Amino acid sequence: MASQTSSEIRALNTIRGVAALMVALFHAPAAFGVATILPHAYVAVDLFFVLSGIVISQAYGPRLDAGMSFGRFVQLRMARLYPLIFLATLAGFGLWGLRTQVNHAGLTEGALLAVPVNLLLLPSPFQVKSHGEAFPYLVQAWSLTWEFVMYVGFYVWRRPGERGVWGFAAMGAVALLAQVAIHGRADGGWTTQTFMIGGGRALFGFWAGVALGNCRRTVGGSGLPSCVDRALMVGAGIAAALLLYYVGFVRQDIWWAEALGPIVAVPLILAALILRPQRWLESWLGDRLGEMSYSIYLLHGLTLDLLVGGLKRMPHLSPVAHFTVGLGWLAVLILASWCIWRWVEMPLRVYFSRTAPSPAQTASV
Repeated sequence: MASQTSSEIRALNTIRGVAALMVALFHAPAAFGVATILPHAYVAVDLFFVLSGIVISQAYGPRLDAGMSFGRFVQLRMARLYPLIFLATLAGFGLWGLRTQVNHAGLTEGALLAVPVNLLLLPSPFQVKSHGEAFPYLVQAWSLTWEFVMYVGFYVWRRPGERGVWGFAAMGAVALLAQVAIHGRADGGWTTQTFMIGGGRALFGFWAGVALGNCRRTVGGSGLPSCVDRALMVGAGIAAALLLYYVGFVRQDIWWAEALGPIVAVPLILAALILRPQRWLESWLGDRLGEMSYSIYLLHGLTLDLLVGGLKRMPHLSPVAHFTVGLGWLAVLILASWCIWRWVEMPLRVYFSRTAPSPAQTASV
């Protein structure tokens, strides 16, 4: 029987960091001078939703049961996520505005109005860019909007035992399956037109994660029966191999694979990681990747915009030189993301997580 009693699941740090790098590479073919990289790596976003549900269930469930207020809950989640969203959105708008001036294109009213709309974590109704991005200056912010929606749902629904959580996950699975069957792929949510598809992805992933977190607390220190443990490990290993093959090597969209990846493979893999210690994924490097993962996820698009804009003004590069440029970009992204985590993200999180002094404390000053 295997057990895992620590409240911290270190293996998830490594998984979170690798998933963020996969998303960055998925968007980076132009940096490496190739047609595609990890053609279905957007499934990593579904993994983030499941991870979020696990973390919220583990970290906040007991505190909410102990009486944490809705305001304090929202404050802590906003302090964790919103400062970087705010700064990155403004940086993305500044970069886009600079590019329009260089190209002698004017700022439209819709482009300006999209900024406050996006800062309110709402999708833009204005088509600023050619693909109709819901968050044109910080494309990945669509997933964070849905995370905040799930947080509110979690607070409202939270009750002893979190009964019914699998029902929410089942509803999300049905919605996601229907969307994939209609559209042929799971990569939705990042445009205004497909924004609701992102809701289906978030609904299933988040509540599946909450359910897995409940399972971990139920299992506790007793661990799983040996036969169940072995079956879980074998199933998760097969799921991981098939998912990695589809993500990395299959270029065409296969609708049933698009559905089974986030609905079956991702939860099964994460179940194996949280219900049994995975020491081989626990390392200093994995912890650092986990720390910088949020910065990588949010900021890689801005760095790619800068790089690709510069490459367009350079003479043609050989494949080797282009690949070297891509590796250099990746190294700079990793280093910059860790620095931002250390000196921007963490200080702001600590600052905005502070509790307001009570009236008695204020009067005594």
